[in-house]
Amino acid sequence: MFGLFGLFLSLCVFAYNHFPRDVEKNLEAAFYRIGAELGDAESQYKIGNMYRDGQGVDQDYGTAARWLHRSARHGYAFAQNNLGSMYYRGEGVAQDYRKAFYWTRKAAQKGSAISQNTIAVMYYRGQGVAKDVSKARELFVKSAEKGNSIAQCYLGFIYEDGEGVPKDYAKAMEWYRNSADKGNASAQAAMGEMYGKGHGVPIDKAKALELFRKSADKGNSSAQNDLGMLYLKGEGVPQDDSAAIGWFRKAAAQENIDAQFNMGVMYEDGHGVPQDYELAFEWYRKAASQGDSSAQNKIGMMYSMGAGVPQDYARAVECYMTSAGKGNPKAQYNLGVMYEKGRGAPQDFTKALEWYQKSADNGLPKAQYYLGSIYKEGKEIRQDYAKSEEWLFKAHKNGSKQALNTLAYLLIEQGKKLDDVRKLLEKAVETEPENAIYRDTLGWVMYKQGSYDEALKGLQKASELLPEDDTIRGHIAETYVMLGDKAKAREHWSKAVELRLHSMKRHEDDE
Repeated sequence: MFGLFGLFLSLCVFAYNHFPRDVEKNLEAAFYRIGAELGDAESQYKIGNMYRDGQGVDQDYGTAARWLHRSARHGYAFAQNNLGSMYYRGEGVAQDYRKAFYWTRKAAQKGSAISQNTIAVMYYRGQGVAKDVSKARELFVKSAEKGNSIAQCYLGFIYEDGEGVPKDYAKAMEWYRNSADKGNASAQAAMGEMYGKGHGVPIDKAKALELFRKSADKGNSSAQNDLGMLYLKGEGVPQDDSAAIGWFRKAAAQENIDAQFNMGVMYEDGHGVPQDYELAFEWYRKAASQGDSSAQNKIGMMYSMGAGVPQDYARAVECYMTSAGKGNPKAQYNLGVMYEKGRGAPQDFTKALEWYQKSADNGLPKAQYYLGSIYKEGKEIRQDYAKSEEWLFKAHKNGSKQALNTLAYLLIEQGKKLDDVRKLLEKAVETEPENAIYRDTLGWVMYKQGSYDEALKGLQKASELLPEDDTIRGHIAETYVMLGDKAKAREHWSKAVELRLHSMKRHEDDE
């Protein structure tokens, strides 16, 4: 056996010095094949790798997996690791995370640092084994202390998200920095996000941009997507839809779910590309096929509207249901709408209310506002001012502009908390001085408090901003009544009635 090996080894050395590299590789493959057939574990590992990588032989994942399997059964750690990788990716074998974990752990138990790190990742993600972030962190720490940049990056993820440990942005940034200093593209992208959000460091869009560029230039799809978002929003760079979609496209080509979703948005809205609902649908479909709940909700919306696909309420409900089942609040709200209106499902207000409630509990301002409104009006549900106030206030705190106005009128009707609602409205007017509705509602609160002169000034400013609004005119008229100016009151009442009749006629014409 050794004589035969020696002969082939001599041939390989001769080939290295005298023949083109492809001949050398063919001889090397022949050499390892003979060793593999004779049962040599290292040769089986080597020939398996050559088939996997297409070096010296035609690439053949199936043959690669068979040789690596033989070597792994002999206890060869490198083969066990690579066989685990093939099961993990589904190369030459059916993807099987359990088998991937089994073989990778065997290699890790023999001291393979790469395998130990992979095992940690699988514990972190719950792939092939029950998710155990504490166990993953323990393994990552061992690997990170030896300088492994991947482990250091994952420790950053763990501390940033507070998984199994208290959330700690400073520690997260420390681990990301250690990893990024070694050139880890994922860590550079994560650091960029930290600077962009101001997590553990002051917000610094320029630094975020620098880090995203470094990472994106190495092909990191997350950084490419993040760069696209900076260009889309004009943060740290001039706003540029074309540059944004260029980066989204690069990331999407690597199956980045967020980028695929963003491509859908760009085509749906016509940013940087001509508006194209069919292409938008295709990009959303790609992201949805990877399990993205936002994309699944978007597909439901497109079926519901008939945008890019034939209108199909039943398919819309299916998509919403899939997304809502993952906790997506927008899909939960949309399901509520479908059940309330009987589109794609039997009309059922009880089910509709259940989905609106889930959406509101998950923080969607639109759903919170809707619940507040229906509890206020008592339509299809028992009127409940306390619940209405609770949901309208939550909606307002979460950014709903409609909610503050409706909340104010709810409290005005009850004659309660007028000082509190006045403060909220004054702050809103300060933030949006051109918002006529806020000014009108603030003026009406002042009226209810008996501050008629203040009320009139605010209402007149609201009318200047929105001269065709009959409600504002009516409020001005009532204020003049309290100020004792009946002529002015009649003038504004007449204008309010005229505007209301005109609005009603316009509405009839539209129908």
